[in-house]
Amino acid sequence: PELIKENDLQILEMLGSGSFGHVHKGMWSNREVAVKYVLHAKRSEVECIDRLIALKHPHLVTIFGLCENAPPYNGIPKNIGKDCFCIVMEYCGQKTLRNIINGEEAIRKDLFLMWTNQITSAMIYLYEQNLLHRDLKPENILLPADNSLKLCDFGTVREWKGATTSMTYCGTVRYMAPEVLQGKAYSHKADVWSFGVILWEMLVQQPPYEGQESPAIIFKIGKGELVLPELNIPENINSLSLLLKKCLDRNHHQRLSYNEIASSLERVKVFTGILAEELSSISENEWFEVKSNWRAKYAKNYECSVFLSEVSIQKYTQDDSGYSYRHQVSSDNSEQSQSYEENEFSIIRFDEFHDCSWDKPNLIAFVK
Repeated sequence: PELIKENDLQILEMLGSGSFGHVHKGMWSNREVAVKYVLHAKRSEVECIDRLIALKHPHLVTIFGLCENAPPYNGIPKNIGKDCFCIVMEYCGQKTLRNIINGEEAIRKDLFLMWTNQITSAMIYLYEQNLLHRDLKPENILLPADNSLKLCDFGTVREWKGATTSMTYCGTVRYMAPEVLQGKAYSHKADVWSFGVILWEMLVQQPPYEGQESPAIIFKIGKGELVLPELNIPENINSLSLLLKKCLDRNHHQRLSYNEIASSLERVKVFTGILAEELSSISENEWFEVKSNWRAKYAKNYECSVFLSEVSIQKYTQDDSGYSYRHQVSSDNSEQSQSYEENEFSIIRFDEFHDCSWDKPNLIAFVK
């Protein structure tokens, strides 16, 4: 990767933090940049930067290079450690798709269609590079001033060999595909599932699986007892309903690929596809009314019901690959688990739960 000298970086205010480290705003080569401090990095993660720097797409955040000697910043001593490095990338502001989804204003249909196409375009590009994102969610979709979104946070991106892959999965529970939660091998179709959840969330503008704690989501999706409820989508935009169902098909073999999603959204040019044509048939007022009804309906806790085709529940088999989930069955109440609800998880070792009830309310899932 291109090596950036420590003295060439000016570190400014912190933008965010997580289990990986911290992200700061900075200056480099007379431009604003985002500087991601990666703590306790593995050599494989450093080597992966080469692939990420080579990615060039209008809807992916550009990565400029790597600073191996991480500059100190407030709260972190100068001897940060040789296992910490910085990724210097394009600065796109701090607004994310999460801010828009949680906002008071309903997402306009033109923005919904544009963002759907842009996410699809970016994910097709990653797929063509044999890469899996593995943590697609609204928080990782930035919205610069022009509202043309960019996917970010490639810390979980891994190479895909063209067949289903057994590897640890670092993602967020609410966006994980069933096969991932079951500890099975998975492919780019796991990213397609995450995309489907984001589509649903953009339409409803409510959190997926509202009122469900992360441990409950893990087990209920794994058992097929929890899915996103079917939306009462107007018949004249039936392709939207079909798109949601095919992205959220529990059978990953039947799930759409990104190329199939793109073909359903566009024929020759963006916005000339089936969905674009159908959305043009409803007025903006009708669109807002439908979205308002969905949002009000799912503003409170709800019981999810299976609306996809009935599937048999397969037994969970142990995967010989590494696992990142850690768990503990405790006699305490479930309050502790609530604090982990929005944290990031990887894969559960279901074999360790062989003698445990699926319905234990006191399961505590620990962050890796």
